[in-house]
Amino acid sequence: MATEDEIQKAIDDDPTLNKKRWQNRRRMAWLSLISMTVITYLILFTNWVPDERMKILGDVITWYYFCSVSVVGAYMGVTAWMARK
Repeated sequence: MATEDEIQKAIDDDPTLNKKRWQNRRRMAWLSLISMTVITYLILFTNWVPDERMKILGDVITWYYFCSVSVVGAYMGVTAWMARK
C-alpha cells in the first residue's frame, strides 16, 4: 500500500489529477450556492412549505445553511490561500 506522501506526490506530478480535484471542488461549491438560492426562494416566495412545518423544520434548515455556507467558504478560502502560495 502506498503511503499518503506517495499518493500526494503522484497527484502533484500528474496535472490532470490535480485539475480534476479542483474541478470537483468547484462544482461542489457552486452546487451548494445554487441550492441555497433555490431553497431560499422556495421558502420565502412560494407556499412550498406550510408555516406549521417551517417551525418544525427550523433547526434542520439552519444546519443546512450552515453546512452549505461552510462548503462555499472553505472552497473560497482554500482557493485564495493556494493563490498566495
